[in-house]
Amino acid sequence: MIEELQDYLAKEFNIHFDNPALLAEAFTQASYVNEHPNQGLKYYERIEFLGDAVLELIVSEYIYKRFPELPQGKLTRLRAAMVCEDSFSKFAKECHFDQYIRLGHGEEMAGARERPGLLCDIFESFIGALYLDQGRPAVEKFVQRVIFPKLDMGWFDHAVDAKTSLQEFLQRDGDIAIEYHLVEESGTENDPEFKVNVTANGDVIGEGKGSSKKHAEMQAAQQALDNMRNKNKSIIIKVGEPSFDPITELTAFSKEGPFIYNRDCQHIINNLNRDTEITNDELNHALDIVTAFFVAHCINGLVLDINE
Repeated sequence: MIEELQDYLAKEFNIHFDNPALLAEAFTQASYVNEHPNQGLKYYERIEFLGDAVLELIVSEYIYKRFPELPQGKLTRLRAAMVCEDSFSKFAKECHFDQYIRLGHGEEMAGARERPGLLCDIFESFIGALYLDQGRPAVEKFVQRVIFPKLDMGWFDHAVDAKTSLQEFLQRDGDIAIEYHLVEESGTENDPEFKVNVTANGDVIGEGKGSSKKHAEMQAAQQALDNMRNKNKSIIIKVGEPSFDPITELTAFSKEGPFIYNRDCQHIINNLNRDTEITNDELNHALDIVTAFFVAHCINGLVLDINE
């Protein structure tokens, strides 16, 4: 199977490994090693570790140079969309790497060859092996063909990293300590399941499960975001002098986050990412906030407490 993989890589990508043992290690799962204990085989986890870091560096540098006007927050979200299990598993499938994974019989029967977590691991381990065998230029050439064109195809236009979104949501008004904790690890060596919770200043705000700690953390962050956005929130408008001098600060929480009026900006601004899709209900809610603000300023000393 590894010889067939070498032929495929040479034909499809013009990649010729000087050390085929690295390639074999990158495409070998632990279950296969366990079924062939006398062959001195290695499985992919160490090379995967390296490949993950190499991919993150190369993708980070590429988007940093390609989008010079993009702020740090958007660069982070874009990288997270490109360097994740969902994307890597699709890349692996597109490259037909699933056909060359060496699996134990039990894992083969269980359908592991189609498992997104495994496909992601194999893609990362291949990158690690290619880096060790031929260096960064070879990896960059491969990534330029397989990953970067997806930017122009719109693969990552609407993808958002839940952990980044959660951090931005919670820290909009100041620093909040956000931590992820491994609660439970179950399953088998070849099909693990991790349970993680996320806390804000020590309080648990979300839980998640996944085939990796990273995926479980993403699920926990998404649950926390959903919980906070769906929670019934209070809108408080405090009015100052009747002269309409904008000394008042209005903070009103819609489904997607805070709208703020203050003396500096003199108008309502949406603190969230401008690219966020706004529904009709959210738009109407924002208009209600603006209307209430102007009505409130017509009444001296009024304090309104409006509930959604």
